[in-house]
Amino acid sequence: MVSRSPAPALLREVFEHLGLVTKSERMTPVLQSAYKAAQVSDAAVLIEGETGTGKQVLARAIHCLDEKRGRFPFVTVHCSTITESLAESELFGHNKGSFSGAVAARCGLFQAAQRGTVLIDDVNDLPPRLQPKLLDVLQRGMVRAIGADRESHVDVRVIATANRPLEPLVREGAFRADLFHRLNVIRLSLPPLRERNEDLGALVLEFARRHASLHERIESLHPSLVKHLETCRFEGNVRELENAVQRMLLDRK
Repeated sequence: MVSRSPAPALLREVFEHLGLVTKSERMTPVLQSAYKAAQVSDAAVLIEGETGTGKQVLARAIHCLDEKRGRFPFVTVHCSTITESLAESELFGHNKGSFSGAVAARCGLFQAAQRGTVLIDDVNDLPPRLQPKLLDVLQRGMVRAIGADRESHVDVRVIATANRPLEPLVREGAFRADLFHRLNVIRLSLPPLRERNEDLGALVLEFARRHASLHERIESLHPSLVKHLETCRFEGNVRELENAVQRMLLDRK
């Protein structure tokens, strides 16, 4: 049975401890759903949001709050950087001699995450030929290494992130509908930073703390700085803001 999530203020404290800093009311239902997702250890989670909104941070927080899987590995698959020719080997492993260059057997990322969580980052960039293979893992919990005669069982939770909404990609035929439905058990949508102005001050102070080596401790912000930040679009979202804070600290050094 899934317990009720804590009160909003306490909930924000829980996630802040795990690296996700927010004061925005718009984030409250996201955090509530993420807290509940952490208690349903075998359900797939889909996190959608623009690049830089904190999808990976939220995914790791869900893993850390998961009492069943949180003490086991958290393994990330970066679909936007993985080469299609090596993707299957990266995900599912290979046997020695199974292809040119396979000089030794290697376990895949799914096997490496046994009993823990696999984060499929930017799943919208997953090559089409690998989409049915991922679907099969989700359905049966079995993987076959390249060159292997037998399948092996994997016990992992899959969290997928997407920097583009998947439903339009399904309608366009660019993403498998059956895979989308398998991933879309629990769906979380992270709003962009430009819709979360309440977070700007808290995030700047948090990033100043993280990069304290660049400047002496900063306890507060001038109101004019916050007002200026509220006029910025921050197309790169939280990631862009963090880079801006680092530049600001360097300029003041």
